[in-house]
Amino acid sequence: MAHPSAFKGLAAINEINPERAREIFGLHYQLNEQIDNTGQFIKRIVNEHESDFLAAFEQKMYIVQRDMRDLKEKASVERIKAK
Repeated sequence: MAHPSAFKGLAAINEINPERAREIFGLHYQLNEQIDNTGQFIKRIVNEHESDFLAAFEQKMYIVQRDMRDLKEKASVERIKAK
């Protein structure tokens, strides 16, 4: 939130030059819109990367699970051969 003295400054500009004050308020509104849009953009990008990360993680865990199953099977075969 803006410092309280900033509002006093804008009020003074409004009294001295209303047209300039409207321009400042308009630019302030545009800046706040850009900040909101940037926040939404970042949130969307983070969500996309999160989905990509989870998909890659699931794939890697599937590969690890498959490899473990193969190794257990191989160990079992080796145990049977050793008897």
